[in-house]
Amino acid sequence: MRTPLTLLARLFLLVALALLPAVLQIYGAQVQLREQRTQAARDQALRLARDASARLGRFVEGLREALVVLAEAPPIRSGDPVACTAMLVQLRDRFAQQVLLGVVDPEGWLLCTTLGTPPRTIYDGDRSFFRLAMERGEVVVSEWEPAAPFLRGGSVHFGLPIRGAPGQPPLGAVGAAVGVDWLADLLRPIGLPPGATLTVVDREARVMLQLTDTPGLALRPGTPAPQQLLELLPPFSHQPNQQEPDAVGTVVDGPGWDGSPRIYGAAPFVPATGGALRLVVSLDAARALAPVEAAARAGIILMLGGTVMALAAAWVGGRRFVLQPLEVLLGAADQWEKGQYGTRAAPALRGSIPELARLAGALDRVAEAAAGRDRATAALRENEARLSLALEAGGLAAWELDRATGLIQRSARHDQLFGYATPVAYWTWLIFLRHVLPEDRVLVKAAFRAQRSGPAALTLEFRIRRAGDGDIRWLEARGALHEGPEGAGKVLGVLVDVTERRRIEARLRLTVGELNHRVKNTLAAVQSIAAQTLRGPEGPGAAIPSTARLAFQARLLALARSHEVLTREGWTGADLGELVALALAPHETTPSGRRCLTEGPLLRVPPRLAVPLAVALHELAINAARHGALSVPEGQVAVRWRLEPEQQNQPAMLRLSWKESGGPPVRVPMRRGFGTRLLEGGLGRELGGSVHLGFHSEGVVCDIAAPLRPQTSAAEAA
Repeated sequence: MRTPLTLLARLFLLVALALLPAVLQIYGAQVQLREQRTQAARDQALRLARDASARLGRFVEGLREALVVLAEAPPIRSGDPVACTAMLVQLRDRFAQQVLLGVVDPEGWLLCTTLGTPPRTIYDGDRSFFRLAMERGEVVVSEWEPAAPFLRGGSVHFGLPIRGAPGQPPLGAVGAAVGVDWLADLLRPIGLPPGATLTVVDREARVMLQLTDTPGLALRPGTPAPQQLLELLPPFSHQPNQQEPDAVGTVVDGPGWDGSPRIYGAAPFVPATGGALRLVVSLDAARALAPVEAAARAGIILMLGGTVMALAAAWVGGRRFVLQPLEVLLGAADQWEKGQYGTRAAPALRGSIPELARLAGALDRVAEAAAGRDRATAALRENEARLSLALEAGGLAAWELDRATGLIQRSARHDQLFGYATPVAYWTWLIFLRHVLPEDRVLVKAAFRAQRSGPAALTLEFRIRRAGDGDIRWLEARGALHEGPEGAGKVLGVLVDVTERRRIEARLRLTVGELNHRVKNTLAAVQSIAAQTLRGPEGPGAAIPSTARLAFQARLLALARSHEVLTREGWTGADLGELVALALAPHETTPSGRRCLTEGPLLRVPPRLAVPLAVALHELAINAARHGALSVPEGQVAVRWRLEPEQQNQPAMLRLSWKESGGPPVRVPMRRGFGTRLLEGGLGRELGGSVHLGFHSEGVVCDIAAPLRPQTSAAEAA
């Protein structure tokens, strides 16, 4: 009779069978990895070429549009050197330092540039960008040329003819000279990998620019392009109106001009250049495939090491991690069979095979099940007692709605809130609605309907009529959907009586209303007392001039108007535009037309700013009516304001400007009156900002800056 194989023998056989597919898999993975890495490098070369071509094309397209706009500008079409130079010099700051714009007249003389070059001192008639533009009548791109020192790396010129009248020759050409090094800086962000090159070839098959970190591959601008590059690119056609091919680019493998293997990605033509610029990106093939070669060597080492470790693991691990744990489980099973359930197998198998450890833990949990149920029951009762105590201390009533059955479970406090001394045997939705006042039922139904249709939380306040005494009480209900372990949804919520809070809020609103009414009466009384007190004989010798009385009354009236606006808004703020309109209303229009101009965003200012701003605007309007722009029919006042957003630790700032014009000449007053002292002294402190009052000959100017919220010191912020 054949003896069955032991567990250790089976483990050795399993290792032997597992090694063969592992070897095949490692070999196949290395082959696949090499192919994938090669394809990734080819895709990267083509993608970099496309990205660089697109980036350069976007710049050329933008420059072409700028030249089209310049060619239609009247100062340039007029041929006037002074007007042309003035226009281009103004445009200099809008272009990079490495982009030079210029205009060439029909004879080929340079007319004007963004550098302010004297007219007709430079002859460009023999330059290719001028000749091609005049011949072809379209935007052209020249070959690489040496340039002035400030155009680094040489330059490439773009030209566009200035079209004349129909049937007439061009009026000249507008051109742009761009530094090649600046174009190279434009292309660097595409992120060339180490050992890569990016080469742009011009219309004459010469290198225009190149990016590389390999000295042996570096090519100087203006040198003929290597044959390896020219074979990848379609030849440039010197025929006019050449159509750029809709090519997706090509990728080929070949040697570099230093003999190293490389991967070339070519974008045949740069967009918007008519084929005059062509671009190639090449990658170092050895560097691209270096990770694959390293992975192959590591795979062989791992395979040999894995074989040795697998055979050792079959011997050591089989005895240590399989046979010994099985003996522990069999011993524990013998103890449980005798009724000794305190024995545990899991501690002895901690750190062993996870499956055997889990099996031991499962068997241990069977022994602990009875004790665990008793502990869970005790903990549940403790939690229920704690929850009941919390609900009772907060005066809350708990309720629970089963969405599947419609049953409502609730605490004893729930029925007490509705006026029942003892709990009701059966509670339904209809019973609840009978207690809700008719005018609140629509709101209650809508809120519960919205809660049932989605997971949104329920928050609602409504009135009920209690059973027994018929007292009307305010209740606040809160609830949320709770998903059970089996997917059955329940709505859990609480109720609380908020009647006293509602009554306190009503008393507070009544108190604030009466306070506002008393303040208005106080201001009216102060105005009446001031009018009675300041009343006196008229004339030059009067103790109290009439202007003083009128100014005092007007200031009280401005304060009252601002207070009235704040009262109407509940002391939450005031509209700045309304405050300005109230101050300028008496002087708004005259028979000659409108005199007051206001401009600014819709802005609400806090109460602490509303009253000082109203008084300040009134003082400025009165001074303008007496001595400034509003004292003559043709005078005008412009009030503008803006809001500067909050920055770092600085609060949002209100900037308000008062500017007079068209009035009599203004001189700096020899003596500061009350209104001037009020604006320059007290107003800045009141606003927590600054006030600058300027007396210019053309009119008074007042600039006010105030934070919308009070600034705090570092100690207060801490």
